[in-house]
Amino acid sequence: SQRRKEEEEKLLAKRRNKAGDEENSDNDEEDALLGTMVLCPVLPRQRLHLHIYEPRYRLMTQRCLEGSRRFGMLARASRGRTNTPASYGTEVEIVECEPLPGGRYYMEVVGRRVFHVL
Repeated sequence: SQRRKEEEEKLLAKRRNKAGDEENSDNDEEDALLGTMVLCPVLPRQRLHLHIYEPRYRLMTQRCLEGSRRFGMLARASRGRTNTPASYGTEVEIVECEPLPGGRYYMEVVGRRVFHVL
C-alpha cells in the first residue's frame, strides 16, 4: 500500500560501529541517520547489483550520491506474515552507479557493516 511505502521511505536507522569495520574501527564518529531499503539481506563484503526504478528509491539514491554514498538494506522480518522490516540490517556503499533514462539507476553496492534499527 502507499502508506506502507511512505513509512518504509521515512524509516531511518541509526548505525552502530561494529567490530571488524576496518574504515571506522578506531574512529569515534557519532551515530548518523541512514536511509534504508527493504529488499533482501546483505552480508558485510557481499556485492549486489541493483536496478533502482521506484521513485522513493530513486530519490534516496540521488541523496546518497550527493553525500556519503551509503544506505541501509533490511530484509523483511521472518515472523509470521508481517511485512515489517527486520531489526538488523547492513550498511552498504554504492561503489558503481550508472544513471539510466527516466531517473533510474543501475548500481553495484558492497556491504560494509551491520547495524541495529532503534
